[in-house]
Amino acid sequence: MEAESHDLRSRPAKGASSPTEVHHLFADAFNRHDLDALLELYEPKAVLVPQSGQRATGQAELREALASFLAAFETISLTTRGVVQQDNTALVYSEFQLRGTGTSGDPVTLEGRGTEVMRRQAYGTWLFAIDDPFSTA
Repeated sequence: MEAESHDLRSRPAKGASSPTEVHHLFADAFNRHDLDALLELYEPKAVLVPQSGQRATGQAELREALASFLAAFETISLTTRGVVQQDNTALVYSEFQLRGTGTSGDPVTLEGRGTEVMRRQAYGTWLFAIDDPFSTA
């Protein structure tokens, strides 16, 4: 599958119609620093791995972990590298670049490749079930 890049173009606040669309919506919400819109992309009991050895589970922990990313970085570019879908479950491979300004005023960049599990909900929208942004080198 060909990689698809997600930039700063505006997207609807909700309603990912495919796993790839989740990435579009995530990048848009992150770049607008809209924490509530980011949380809407996760199942209620979703798991986020904000860094190796840590887990954020459920809306309160997800909110805290995502807020720390928003505080540290100004923008994200996100590329969908591949999707393996079976029925209502998808294994998604991503690549991202976070950009911000460090305490010294110098630019800061964090890059990574992640793996996510997304599920199609009963109403048709796709959401993150597991989000491990730093899972692969």
